[in-house]
Amino acid sequence: GQQQFDQEVTPENTKKHVRSASMDAEMRPMPRVQMKLKAETSISGTYYAADKRREGKDHGEVFQGSVGYQPFSKSTISVDLEYRAFEHYLGPERTGSYDDVRKNMKMSWQQTLTPTSRFTAQAGVSLSQSYYWDTDRDRDQRYQFANVRLTSKLSPKFDTSVYLSGTKTDYVNVRASLSQNNRTETRLELRPEFTYRINERIELQQKYGVNIEFSDFIFQENENFLDRTITFANTLRTRLTMNLTVNFFYAYQHHSKGSYLRENPDEERVLDINQEDRRDEMRIGFRYQMSKHLALLGENEYSRRTNLLSSTAKPFEDGGVELGVEGSWDFGAQRGLKISMTRVKRFGRFNADAQKDYW
Repeated sequence: GQQQFDQEVTPENTKKHVRSASMDAEMRPMPRVQMKLKAETSISGTYYAADKRREGKDHGEVFQGSVGYQPFSKSTISVDLEYRAFEHYLGPERTGSYDDVRKNMKMSWQQTLTPTSRFTAQAGVSLSQSYYWDTDRDRDQRYQFANVRLTSKLSPKFDTSVYLSGTKTDYVNVRASLSQNNRTETRLELRPEFTYRINERIELQQKYGVNIEFSDFIFQENENFLDRTITFANTLRTRLTMNLTVNFFYAYQHHSKGSYLRENPDEERVLDINQEDRRDEMRIGFRYQMSKHLALLGENEYSRRTNLLSSTAKPFEDGGVELGVEGSWDFGAQRGLKISMTRVKRFGRFNADAQKDYW
């Protein structure tokens, strides 16, 4: 453990102190089983002789534990537990002091299926609770998740990966006047990826994604909505010569959002789309190694967002061009020099004048 005490007199009516202690333990009670424990406590505060409004103190305690079990040589199972408690004191003349308590539990499983295939899975739950000292604004937040990932090298030239995830978050305000915001948010994700090495100079990578989000209000169902996003990204890397490489990137995103309501209490919910847009993004970049230490590089970027529900809405466009040089010299024994100089010209609705043309 360790303990530190520090007092400053800048200005003379200011006093600060910090104290902390920690403990770590690791043990193997039996073959293939490993246990880890960790505990921490800390106190930090600032006190003022005159201006009490600036006083504050934070006191925290953390306890962590994990158990790992390896039933077979290619399989690992682990369980992680965590408890955190923090006291946030804002001084005698300010309201809003509160205690924050968090409890987490996570389970993981890693399995090697073949020399070129691997499977991982995770699931867990966490609970965050805030307790206010002088008001009844206490709130709880519970988070649950589960995900799996499968990676495989199907051939020397072809790699693939599939990721599937589901999360659920509950927001609960204990105070009755704030309970209109109590809700449950659910998210589902599917993301496959593929990498194909056509030859030693050309590589193609593709990423697909589907994201669906539900928001269900407990007491105000008229605010329930569904949010959906479909994505696709394509990256082509080419090495035209020994000194010249060119990358081409294209991404497509289709987003829609709408209310998810019942026309009558006993009927199923119906989706009413009120927002739908499409975004296309493209980047072309190159790097030319002029010498051993100096390289010329450039990139052209363009993005276009279109409102699909309106035929008269003007698309939003932005992009830019960059051209510059990079240099790197190594003189050995931790001595080196790196330089970078780039000329940038950009356009777009959110760019300030200084961002449109600069070095």
